[in-house]
Amino acid sequence: MSATKNIPPVRYDKFDIKKFSIEKPQGKEYSNANQILSFLRYENVQFNLQTPMLTIVSGGVPSPTSPYHKTDEARMKGIKIPLDVDNPEVKILHEVFKQIDDYLVSDEFKSTLPDSKKYKYEYLPLIRKPINESDGNKKYYDSIKVKLDCKLNDDKINIDSINTSVFQKNESGKLEKLPISSIDDFAKHVCYLGTARFVLSFNKFYILRASKKYGITLKIKQVEVNPVKTNAKFNYDEPTFDDDDEDNDVKSKLADNSTSSVHIKVNSKPTDSDEDEDEDDLDKKEIDNDNDEDEDDEDDDEEPEEIKTKAKSKSKTLEQESEKQPKKGRKKIVA
Repeated sequence: MSATKNIPPVRYDKFDIKKFSIEKPQGKEYSNANQILSFLRYENVQFNLQTPMLTIVSGGVPSPTSPYHKTDEARMKGIKIPLDVDNPEVKILHEVFKQIDDYLVSDEFKSTLPDSKKYKYEYLPLIRKPINESDGNKKYYDSIKVKLDCKLNDDKINIDSINTSVFQKNESGKLEKLPISSIDDFAKHVCYLGTARFVLSFNKFYILRASKKYGITLKIKQVEVNPVKTNAKFNYDEPTFDDDDEDNDVKSKLADNSTSSVHIKVNSKPTDSDEDEDEDDLDKKEIDNDNDEDEDDEDDDEEPEEIKTKAKSKSKTLEQESEKQPKKGRKKIVA
């Protein structure tokens, strides 16, 4: 039995929208009264997309206290990757998602949807726009919403069985796999102000009949992380005072200044020294802001369900079935 060969991911800077396509559903196992599922292809094969190394300037894994992500499963489905277009490489990645969004929202693509009311369907874009606009005090970023890749038990996510692999370079520069067994483990490595690059699976294309919405599901297959640089730790149980003659020198200088005619001008503008006071608060504000931004997700992110069939041979997951389809003779929607 031969080993499974991994197909190299498509790099963000090599992506060509002309090679991107969506197949028409093949058989009843991929559609029912509620929804239709289909496969996404790049050069007629299932594909993953590799991102550049980027900084988690917002978003990331939802906080356990988020009112919109009250369970671990909801947190696994609600991960946001920020797209800071001030980074030239991330700007290219942003353009990739924009090209896909522009195509899927077009009348040209809608004309291929299998419904007489196809033009009334709403597309749920990959790029999520922030609710608030950036100002001088706070900057908000576009983002994409992704899921962790987990095993399924009876078509439900097994939160204790995560397939997403997390890697970090060791001292010799070799990538090593980190142990990840929970969403909290993942959040420790993919965290605020940390840097990471992702391999994203274009998992499936879905159409929700009742709500007349359609979109794409993205899953994190792999991620390489860099450790976050933290402030130095100090032991404040031991005295750290510096007792030398400097205090006496300062007192003598103050005494001299009090008798001089020098006038001190007060600067009304805040100094940089106050900026560091709010570092911890900034992190909390990021989390709070993400919770606010996710409020819309509760309304427009209807989760496509896994479709079961009576025949056991058709109970395989969508991803397993996609790998076994012949490349030739399939009808597809080509950009």
